[in-house]
Amino acid sequence: LLLGFTFSLALSRHEARRDLVIQEANAIGTTWLRVQLLEEPQRGAMRNLLITYVDNRLAWSETDDPAVGRDRFADLQGRLWTVMGAAIRKDSSAQLSRGVMDAMNESFDLAAARSAARMARLPGQVVDVLLLYMLLAAAMLGYVLAGEGRAHRVATAQLMILLVLAFGLILDLDRPRSGAITVSQAPLEELRASMR
Repeated sequence: LLLGFTFSLALSRHEARRDLVIQEANAIGTTWLRVQLLEEPQRGAMRNLLITYVDNRLAWSETDDPAVGRDRFADLQGRLWTVMGAAIRKDSSAQLSRGVMDAMNESFDLAAARSAARMARLPGQVVDVLLLYMLLAAAMLGYVLAGEGRAHRVATAQLMILLVLAFGLILDLDRPRSGAITVSQAPLEELRASMR
């Protein structure tokens, strides 16, 4: 039961991280499309900055340290806002300016949400309790089987392998970049390809 609840928690966090990648790619894509409607020179400047921004988001997604590139993102976001401010002052269409601004703001909010979701891990106490649970289960199984005087090596080994696999799977799901199960960046990669 404890393994099941913890697995469910780790899987839901993994799914949340995956959904955030999709949402961020959609928000940046919406920003990209709306930027195409702006007047020059803001359109060209924002296009170049958005391409650089997506490249940096992809690079960040591939690193093991989520703190890498934080200053670079803040700088790019500030530069995008500066160009957006110039576009708002120049553009006569308040609806278009508002649409671009809202989409860009959503992109930045989702970037922050992805960063927070990536740093969220199972509490260390939960991992410790799971490990203790596995050790106690092994000890109890050994004690019960020793009391019966019969050795069930195959059944015991299978149970221990299943417990270790479940524990390993939980840890793998909880670490989005360092495990075998990673969050796919395909939506951002497809967006970057479409920007070319």
